[in-house]
Amino acid sequence: MSQKRKHGDTADGGRDAPHFKKQRSFKPRGGGRGQPGSSRGTKPSHGDDETKADSASSLKSRIRNLTRLLGHLDKDAANKVPANVRNERERELEACKHELAEKLATDRETDFRNKTIGKYHHIRFFGKSQEQATPKRTIEC
Repeated sequence: MSQKRKHGDTADGGRDAPHFKKQRSFKPRGGGRGQPGSSRGTKPSHGDDETKADSASSLKSRIRNLTRLLGHLDKDAANKVPANVRNERERELEACKHELAEKLATDRETDFRNKTIGKYHHIRFFGKSQEQATPKRTIEC
């Protein structure tokens, strides 16, 4: 039985021989989406924590988390924290409630304003179309 020939032993000089690539030095890539230094596969951050805290849903979730935390501190003796930490959490809870109330009020005002502006534009549009439809008549005596 014959043995298989190795790639280097072929007559064409090893055409099917594996081609070894030139080794390159390792350079860590920046993350995708044009953000240098961010790792691949992670979501890029869209601003800092201040902009995240402005949304109503994040304020609601923070209020919920704080109320649950403070509720657990009252029930369990094992979850005791210093008084200053508890006071900070209570102040943060009140601040979040106040910010949420302001945010909801401004949202209601902007919705009402946009709704009113939309009605005004409809009235202007229908007024103009009615003026164009009826010709102006002058009364001669």
